[in-house]
Amino acid sequence: MEISRPRLNIFIGYALLMLVTAVWLLPKIPRPEYQLPFMIAVFLGLVVPSVLVFSKRLNLMEPIYWFAFMYLILVPDAFYFIFTNFETSPHLIIETIDDRSRWLTIALAYSVIGFIATAIGYFLVRSSETPASIDYGSSAQLPDGLIYLAIAASLVIAGLNFVYVANQYPDGIMGYLLQAGFRSSRLELFESSVTTLGFNLAYSAVLTWIFVLRRRSKISRTERVLFALALFSSMLILGSQGRVYQTISYLLVVAGLFYLTSDSRNKNRYFFLGIPALLGVGILMYVVRVTSVLLLNNPDALVNLDYAEAARLGAESLLHLTFGKGNVPDISTMMSIMAYWDLDNIQYGRTLLSWTQGFTELSPFLSVVDMTRSWYDTSGGVPPTVLGEMYVNFHFVGGVVAMFLIGAVMAVCYNRYLKTSSYWVMLTFVVIVLRFFFIWPKGETANLKGAIWLILPVWATVLVLRGITTLVRPTLQNINAKQNINANRTTLSGTS
Repeated sequence: MEISRPRLNIFIGYALLMLVTAVWLLPKIPRPEYQLPFMIAVFLGLVVPSVLVFSKRLNLMEPIYWFAFMYLILVPDAFYFIFTNFETSPHLIIETIDDRSRWLTIALAYSVIGFIATAIGYFLVRSSETPASIDYGSSAQLPDGLIYLAIAASLVIAGLNFVYVANQYPDGIMGYLLQAGFRSSRLELFESSVTTLGFNLAYSAVLTWIFVLRRRSKISRTERVLFALALFSSMLILGSQGRVYQTISYLLVVAGLFYLTSDSRNKNRYFFLGIPALLGVGILMYVVRVTSVLLLNNPDALVNLDYAEAARLGAESLLHLTFGKGNVPDISTMMSIMAYWDLDNIQYGRTLLSWTQGFTELSPFLSVVDMTRSWYDTSGGVPPTVLGEMYVNFHFVGGVVAMFLIGAVMAVCYNRYLKTSSYWVMLTFVVIVLRFFFIWPKGETANLKGAIWLILPVWATVLVLRGITTLVRPTLQNINAKQNINANRTTLSGTS
């Protein structure tokens, strides 16, 4: 295992800052019962970022980095609940202060052990090889013209599907976009048997287009503009469904593909510079969601609105929605599961197949969200966190072993990427990392269906195009051969 000295120095600086902040906050904790879990949370905040040190070459698409980034949010989440005494948590069903502090201590200690197990599993299996170069193949194997035809058809179908769905709303497309945050309207739409499956073709078109852009040496300005329009349109279609994480992760997949196929020495810097833009997209979607709900409840709400007061309340609401509503890894949900899960109902891995619900309603495998929906006084399900799911399936010790295996599985996926020269295998890797491994610390295995639905249309398109090319190639070769024979005869006739 290699150590990066520059990143080690950065980590030491971060650790000192973390410790100074902890010393400053410790006396301000409202209840002494929370001092021990606070210190464990600080320790967790030191353990998780340390994974960045154990690699001399920084590849930002390593699964452990994205997993760790989401996992680290447990620390500010714990701080938030400690300093609010869990008064804003709708997911904590533990009533007494003593029980809360005890289960918070257990959950945070379990989080530390679980992450260490994941890191050990990852670095024991992970290879330190240099990634293989991507071979895009020739146009004879997969013609550019045929790919562009498939991209155009996919975008047209997705656009028509979007227009049709949007026109099911009384106010048309604008009404549909403005209702992005009103989830009940989506449920009514699905109940009316209107499908959004065509939307997936827009995303696959963009991801396939990147293949052509990277294969060609020169890209015209017109094509760059057309690609940007297609990317924006697909983002608008996805964002219209009110799913903030899915929209941001889709943009991350696009950025990740450009990142892995780039030879620039500054690509790490460019990627980091793009993160604030993605955060801006997330905040903008949050504002749109809140505004859409406000307008639906009161169409005249914006007429006499005090925007300064609205901004202040919005900032407070954003903090509450971030940590208090399960939109990030929620330590209070993990506490509730550990405190109240019936040990006679251990799942022994059954929820790990709950992603199959995304493809058939006949799937017998329930998710933890489904099984705990009645616990909480909320309209939707509450993500259990990866540790909560492992506890439900394997209890304490088995959960730690499962976390070790999760790290090993992530390393196997990364090693497969290192060896591949296929763009499509690399694409699959990037989607799994950013659509599944990244969200797993917050959610559960059921989230895998989101990654699969992003990959499936791309692979279906590629397989169809390769089939067409295979069928047509002999005919084209025969035509070329006949043209060459006729050309040779004409040459011989002219010579004689």
